[in-house]
Amino acid sequence: AHEAVTGNVSLAKQLCEAWPVALIDEFQDTDALQYGTLDAIYRNDKGGLRGRLVMIGDPKQAIYSFRGGDIDTYRRAAATVTDRLVLDTNYRSDPRLVQGFNKLYDLSGQGLSSCDPHDIRYSEVRWGEAEDRYLAGGKPCLQPLMLHYLSDCPDAAPARKKLALEACANQIAQMLASGSN
Repeated sequence: AHEAVTGNVSLAKQLCEAWPVALIDEFQDTDALQYGTLDAIYRNDKGGLRGRLVMIGDPKQAIYSFRGGDIDTYRRAAATVTDRLVLDTNYRSDPRLVQGFNKLYDLSGQGLSSCDPHDIRYSEVRWGEAEDRYLAGGKPCLQPLMLHYLSDCPDAAPARKKLALEACANQIAQMLASGSN
């Protein structure tokens, strides 16, 4: 399909005329080939836009390449947009969790990694209605975001991952033993 669309300007134009608007949800899971096909349909042979290609996606999720996403494709597509809308309110998470993430990134910086070469940053998020979404023992969880500091952290990523998994398993075991959920 990609070769047919990108190699035939007339076909790409016909597809745009048949479907002048395309909405691509979860765009962060789009790979370079898929984006190239869409771009050929919604961009004329002079490079101008035709029709309306709406891309909905979260750049912070584009790092998950196992789902087919490609951070460089996402960034390339984002650089071509003419209008950008941002969803800056989280209605699905507990307000305390959203506040915790806002505070964490406020203290540590907006970068997602200390060696992040990309311009994707954390943006402060508002929260929806103050509804308790996370319960522990039937009561609101007052601290849904907990960070555990490892004072003696190894340099190797596999060793850090092993320690993090052990800490998580120990936390779950402690919660189960104490009777809290």
